[in-house]
Amino acid sequence: MPDYVKMSWHEDARTIVRNHRLLMLVGEPGVGKTWFAKRLAMEETGRPAMVLRGTPKTDLIHLWGGRVLGDKMQTDFADGPLPRSLKHDDWLVVEELNLIPLETRGYLLDLRGEDSITNPITGEVIPISPRWRLVATANPDSVACHRHSGVAAALIDDFIVIDVADLSPELLQQMLADNFPTAPRKLVRETIEAWNSFREVGDSDDAGGDRTAKLNFRSASHYLKLRLTGMSPAAATRFALVNKHIIDPDRHTAARVQAGLSCRRHGCHQRLHSI
Repeated sequence: MPDYVKMSWHEDARTIVRNHRLLMLVGEPGVGKTWFAKRLAMEETGRPAMVLRGTPKTDLIHLWGGRVLGDKMQTDFADGPLPRSLKHDDWLVVEELNLIPLETRGYLLDLRGEDSITNPITGEVIPISPRWRLVATANPDSVACHRHSGVAAALIDDFIVIDVADLSPELLQQMLADNFPTAPRKLVRETIEAWNSFREVGDSDDAGGDRTAKLNFRSASHYLKLRLTGMSPAAATRFALVNKHIIDPDRHTAARVQAGLSCRRHGCHQRLHSI
C-alpha cells in the first residue's frame, strides 16, 4: 500500500491486532479512526474490511443477516456483515460500537475468546479463525455513558483500547489525498491552511473546555468539496468551517468575527492563499 503519515498510535494498533482479536479506537469524530482501521486491514490481509456503522437502531438483522427473496421466488437467508466476515476471514470494522443497543451487542460476547459463535437467527455455528479481527471505533462520550454496564462492560473488557489523538495537519493531508486523489495540490494545501485557521477558534486553555468543538476531517473534506465545485474561499469557509462551530454560540461568534476581520483587512482569497 502507499506510504502514509505515521502517528504513534498507528504502530501500537498494528502490534495489538497482530496479537489480539478485539481492538477499540476511541477518539473524537473525524480524527481518522475508521480510515486507519480500513488501511490496516488492507495492509495485514490484502483485502478490504467489511464495515458496519453502528446506530441506536442497529438490530440483529443489520449484524447477522435476514431473509431475502431468491431468484426462484423462495426465501433464502443472506448473511450480515459479521457472519460474512467470519466465513471469508475478513476483518470487520464496526463504527460507533457503543451506539448499538445492548440487546444486540449481547450476542457478541462469544467473540471475546471462543473458537466459534452462534448466529442467533439461524442457529448456525460459525468458527472464528485465529486471523479474524474486529476493530471497533467509539467516541469518548459514548464510552463514558453511565448506562454502560453488565453486558457492555463484559464485552469492552476484552477489547484493547487505544485513545486516539486529535487530527494533525500532516495526517489530514494524507486523508485528503486518499479521498480526493484528483484534487489539485494547491487546493489541498489551501484546505489545510483554512482548516487549521478555524479548527480551535475561540479555544481556551481551560481544562473544562469543549474538545468536541474542534474541526475534524469531515470539515476539511466539506471545504474541499465546495471549492472543487468552484465556490469561493470565503463562502466555503463560512459553510464548511465557520458554521461547524454553530453548536457553541461563543465559538461560532469568534469564528464569524475571525472570518469577517480577515475579509475586511486582506480579502478572503488573499488570506487563504498566503502563509
